[in-house]
Amino acid sequence: MPTLFILLTKSKTLLSRVISLATGAQYTHVSIGLTYTDEFYSFARQRPHFPLPAGFVREELSGGYWKSHPRTPCCLLSLPVDPSAYDQICGRLCDMVLHTQDYRYNLLGILRCAFSIPSQQNQSYFCSQFIGELLAESGICRALDEPSLLHPDDFLALPNADHCYYGTVGDLALRIQAARCRPHLR
Repeated sequence: MPTLFILLTKSKTLLSRVISLATGAQYTHVSIGLTYTDEFYSFARQRPHFPLPAGFVREELSGGYWKSHPRTPCCLLSLPVDPSAYDQICGRLCDMVLHTQDYRYNLLGILRCAFSIPSQQNQSYFCSQFIGELLAESGICRALDEPSLLHPDDFLALPNADHCYYGTVGDLALRIQAARCRPHLR
């Protein structure tokens, strides 16, 4: 059975601090990975040292923002999914990678989420809205609230998700790298 990986993090950026103060959240950002690698997809800053522009991004634990902030707390969830749902998410992500320029960051949606006001903007997302929509559309978890009202911490309660790692982004990157090297040690 294929597995998705959900990465929850809490950085020290201004936006993360504001979200944490407003919600009391343990985690303020969420990303999705298709394999046990350091590659994840989300909606976030597109340049490591500047909050804007923001949009659809491919995040690497060993590069970009995370490389400069390896002590960022994180939680990695593994979520076994039906092969057809996995294929649907892979297809959507591939299409988004090919058309990255068509997607925008939904800053207004974050503000609306803070006041529990649903937000629907075509091809415009914030991180938890994006992951929630992927999981709902693929049928993995239809019980999720309205995706535009989800917070990153809400993914901690995903049914069937295994909380497989708690620690820092840097240590997780090392653990993943070690797991990739093990087959070559034989």
